[in-house]
Amino acid sequence: MIKFDANIIEDIIGYKFQDQRILMEAFTHSSYANENADSSYERLEFLGDSILGMVVSQYLFNRYPDEDEGFLTKAKASIVSGRTLSKAIDRMGLIKYVRTASGSIEEEIKRSNNVKEDIFEAIIGAIIQDSGKFEVAEGFIYSKLGNEMSADFKKVSVTDFKSRLLELCAQKGGVDVTFDVVPLADNVNSGFMATILLNGKKYGSGKALSKKKAEQQAAKQTLEMLKI
Repeated sequence: MIKFDANIIEDIIGYKFQDQRILMEAFTHSSYANENADSSYERLEFLGDSILGMVVSQYLFNRYPDEDEGFLTKAKASIVSGRTLSKAIDRMGLIKYVRTASGSIEEEIKRSNNVKEDIFEAIIGAIIQDSGKFEVAEGFIYSKLGNEMSADFKKVSVTDFKSRLLELCAQKGGVDVTFDVVPLADNVNSGFMATILLNGKKYGSGKALSKKKAEQQAAKQTLEMLKI
């Protein structure tokens, strides 16, 4: 188990804490807190989640002055998704510093995308709690989610799961993606069943009245299976 090191974490996140105990709390899982009569990151996560939502909402509101609430909601959901936040924690290599209960549960916790999401939000909460300044927490969010926030949400639908899957597979070195689409019955009006195979292995499937919608459903399920 890698020991919690506040100085290393501060270098990674780009903020020096006045009170490193707040940072330690942000990296304390409830399993460790329960065993050691300590405080977990859950309260800081609650605070950070609210700050993250506010920062992203304001950014999108100002960036897209002509778009409606539905567009802004979908774009925000893409940026603050668990998939996005867990990837940010992976890029920073921070999950190894989380304090957890010992034993087999440690590895299970540190593989969890939900825990990674919680840690990202708890860091935001810890920064604003320690600094007392909204703009400092805002700076951390921009620095770690800048690429995701600057995506062109007008150009690519945030619910285009098929395009997202194909792009991901291309990034992974050319994974072979096959969409197997067949009618649900002899009558085409009954709809279609789409099944996705990655390098010949079956993954997600979906049913819909049109081929395109069936493929989107299958792609969405595949992304969920891949935890992306």
